[in-house]
This record gives sequence, structure tokens and C-alpha cells, in this order.
Amino acid sequence: MMCWSNLRACLDEIEAQNKNLWLWVRDDDVTVRSEALIKMLDYFKAKGLPLLLAVIPEKCCISDIKKMISENKISIGQHGYSHENYLIDDYKCSELNADRGIEIILKEQLLGNELLEKEFGNKYQHIFVPPWFEIDKNVYQVLKKYYCAFSIWGSNDNNNMVEINSQVDFIDWSNDGIYSGDKFILSQIIRECESLIRNDAASLAAIGIVLHHEYYQEEWYDFLDHLFAELSRYRNVSYPSCNDLIDFVSSQEFVKLNFHMKKEDGN
Repeated sequence: MMCWSNLRACLDEIEAQNKNLWLWVRDDDVTVRSEALIKMLDYFKAKGLPLLLAVIPEKCCISDIKKMISENKISIGQHGYSHENYLIDDYKCSELNADRGIEIILKEQLLGNELLEKEFGNKYQHIFVPPWFEIDKNVYQVLKKYYCAFSIWGSNDNNNMVEINSQVDFIDWSNDGIYSGDKFILSQIIRECESLIRNDAASLAAIGIVLHHEYYQEEWYDFLDHLFAELSRYRNVSYPSCNDLIDFVSSQEFVKLNFHMKKEDGN
């Protein structure tokens, strides 16, 4: 069973191998001002750490969000357009299934892209975050022409498109969205660290944590406090900006880690 000592052992080995580890955080389903979102922004501001907000353009109260992020190390990504489910499936949800018609999907997403670009300026990073981590491969091929990067789930794959993916989720989607627990979250982080350790060709790995502020539970911040305290002991661990992440996974030095896991649920 994974515990903090297991994480420290991995971090010690990564340091011994002269490798580097990046940790970054994304918060999904951003639309309006709420106490949960305020708490999250205040937390990351106090820590002085970057945060990527995945905004739903059609449902976003622009004035609310602009006021909240003006002084923070915040970047904006696009979380679909409406975050509506158009897939008739008992097990999956998707806004971006090709059966809707690729032209319709493209029109909607570019409308959202233009809105976020206009309203958020340089804070908008042209990173596309598909709702529920689901996107039809044909839709993907069309949309990738218009964005700097995608952020989905799994390894950071450099196959003709920059992917800045998450590998760690705090929520147990199979159990009413409750906190998945320290040990499970640690196991996800340790799994990525072990992939870096095993890969002789890789000198840097970026681990992404995905949060959903509206599912906020106090245990999240207790865990993050503990995690950041552990990581602070290591000089080879840092917290990249979105520009750093894009440069990393699109560079010639990028090496794909062997690990890849399919995400079954999530928003």
C-alpha cells in the first residue's frame, strides 16, 4: 500500500539519477464565481504556484472570472464549448462525438476559442481540454489545427500534437465524486515517478493533477499541503508555467514515457 515514504523513495531515486520532475495543476468546469473557486484561487495564490483554469465558454461569466484572476498566476484553457453531453451511452459522456457533425463541433469550439482570446488576452493559452476527457479521433484531427495544445488524460504523447495531460485525479467518480483518498492519489503520483525512473532516455517528467473545485473537500488541501512540503525538500522538483509545459512537450528533446492509462470516468 502506497504511503509518503514510498513517494520519498521515488523522489530520492529521481534526484540520484539527476532527473527533474515538474508538477502542475488544472481545475476544470470553471464558469462562475463561487466560494469553492475562491478558496482554490486563494490557496494557489498563497502558495505562489501556477494554476490552469479550464473554462466553459458558453457558461462562463466573463466579468466574474476576470476579476478573480487579475492578480494570480493563472492561465486559461478552453473546456469544450457548452460541456453538454451529446452521446447516447450509459457509460460515457462526450460533447465532441463526430456523430453530431464535425462542422457543427468546429463552429462551436472556434466560437469559444475566439471568446476566450478576446476576453482573457495573454492569460488564454489556447490549450483545449475536452470535457470528460472524451474526443472523437476525427474531431481531434480537425481541432488540433487551431490550438497550441490539448490536455486530456494519460501520458504526454508527442504525435503531431502537443498534449499536456493529467495523470492524477482527486475524485472517485464511481462513488458520487467523493475524495479518492491520500493513498490512491499517492499511488497515481508514484506510478508516474516510477515511469521516469525506469526510462533511461528521459530526464524530465511533467505530472498533471486535475481538480474540480465544485467537488471541493477539505481533505484536498490537507493532502496538497503535505505534498508540497514533501516536494520542497528537492531542488529538482519545480512548478512550470503553461508556456514551460508547451515548450517541454513540443521540444525535440521530449521523450515519451512508456506508461499510458485510459481514463474511464471524469469531467
